[in-house]
Amino acid sequence: GGGGGSPAIEFRAGKCKYQGTTVRPDARKGLVRVQASPEDQLMHLTWTSRVNGVVEDDRIIFPGEATFSYVEQARGNATNSRVYLLKFAGSDERIFYWMQDPDASKDEDVMKRVNARLNAEEEPAADG
Repeated sequence: GGGGGSPAIEFRAGKCKYQGTTVRPDARKGLVRVQASPEDQLMHLTWTSRVNGVVEDDRIIFPGEATFSYVEQARGNATNSRVYLLKFAGSDERIFYWMQDPDASKDEDVMKRVNARLNAEEEPAADG
């Protein structure tokens, strides 16, 4: 309840890039932010380099347009098992991210909150 918009959801994550059919992690440190822009009131998902502060990606996402989910193929991967996919409905576009927060136990909570925000649903209460 109340106006003023919700605070941003932020989590540390790198992007992945395609090499042929393989998805490879981009080693750079990044920050993903999901928040409604005060200018246009639309939901934006941005990726910012934590090295130089440059916003490289700024996507407007409409409710129900995208889902954020865990990539099951990454489970048990020795190098990187914490890969998440931003998938757009009605499109082949896929953006992969890999979690960079040292605490992997937060991943699932982040995923749920991002999905709730992307779909304009009530967000699950944060524990603690």
